Amino acid sequence: MKRDMTIGLVLSLFTALILNGYSVAQAQTVNVSGQLIYVQHITGEGAHFISRSSTTTYTYTVDPKKCSNISQNGTYMATSSMQPTTLSIFRYDNQQMILQMPWSTNWKPCDLYWISDTVLSISDPTSSTKHYHIDIPSGQITIDDPPPYVEPTYPQLPNWMSQNPVLFSPDGSKVLYEECPSNLVIINSDGIYCRQYPDWVIYDTVAQLNKVHITDINGSSYQAYGFFAAAAWSPNGRYLAYLQEHNFPLRIFDTKTNQYLDTSDGMASIPVDERKGLYWSPDGTKVAMWAVGRMAEPEPGDDERTLRQLVFFDTTKTDSTNYMLPDRVDNLATVTYQPGAWSPDSQAFAYVNAENSLIYVTASSGVTSVLNNNVLFIITWKAYTPPPPTYTPANTATRTSTPTAVHALFSTFSTSIQGHIS
Repeated sequence: MKRDMTIGLVLSLFTALILNGYSVAQAQTVNVSGQLIYVQHITGEGAHFISRSSTTTYTYTVDPKKCSNISQNGTYMATSSMQPTTLSIFRYDNQQMILQMPWSTNWKPCDLYWISDTVLSISDPTSSTKHYHIDIPSGQITIDDPPPYVEPTYPQLPNWMSQNPVLFSPDGSKVLYEECPSNLVIINSDGIYCRQYPDWVIYDTVAQLNKVHITDINGSSYQAYGFFAAAAWSPNGRYLAYLQEHNFPLRIFDTKTNQYLDTSDGMASIPVDERKGLYWSPDGTKVAMWAVGRMAEPEPGDDERTLRQLVFFDTTKTDSTNYMLPDRVDNLATVTYQPGAWSPDSQAFAYVNAENSLIYVTASSGVTSVLNNNVLFIITWKAYTPPPPTYTPANTATRTSTPTAVHALFSTFSTSIQGHIS
């Protein structure tokens, strides 16, 4: 297929020091910027939590009989078991034990869920709403029994049908919403409707006025329902990328210049996999998405079935030079369901393909490499921070903290347990 890039296999050969399920490996063949953390599962071996950077690979292997979950930013690991007696939380990068505490009978076994980078949530098995939140820095346990839902407050959006969603820019200065002219609104016992597809409008929350009506490639007002998967703001809130009728071509609106960047490059309308949406790079210059269909004429040896392809668009390029990577194995079309992640420097993109291979893509060239196999999903890809110089394996009783600090922390949690869950 034209403009397809061949996936090259890169075998990662290293010598690892293994200690109590935790291993530290030497630098890998692919120079991975930042810190890419993902989960690998091999039958009979349990889950492997792997952190990979340009210099080091850390691997923590969880016993198949144990339960575990890693915090959203990859800092903390929580572990227990199906018949738990203890909850352990430790630093993932150096295995320093942060706390160990008795498992409460009011906690549902193996229900370890991080609601933020530093707060672990465990549900109550007798309630569908009650959760126990453990805040790591403060050592406090709180009980969360959610109150009735409160409708969020929105700006006074002109002709906005309130049951329709809105999409705020990251800085909150702009809102994408669906506008229906007042003379086209229908109100009956079934709800509120618009006689036509509503217009997509960007509202300026600072100036408190509509900034622009989004247009399609023909210059007409763009009208459609729903945009959560078909539109995305760039991280700095300057660009709005959106798909027309949830298909190609992709349009990008520059709110600073009020200009459109069209990325059709002569391609026909092709469906996009909305389950994964649009991915902006951290620096706001590139967009990645999954297309479902051919974007060029097939070449000899290509699968005749429809291919699912990862597509890159670069807002800094004026020649519409972008890259399309088929998600396939041995020229056979495949399907992938896992989302992807950008490197913190916006130079690479990673995703798990249909064969559970972790694929690394250089965004500037489209060249790909296989980082690992049997991968379930990506946890995060963040800037690399070297771990503390010493570590203690998490499944031992020894801690690197001072005895006084450990005793005080454990006492705080014990007191919290007695106060909240007797």
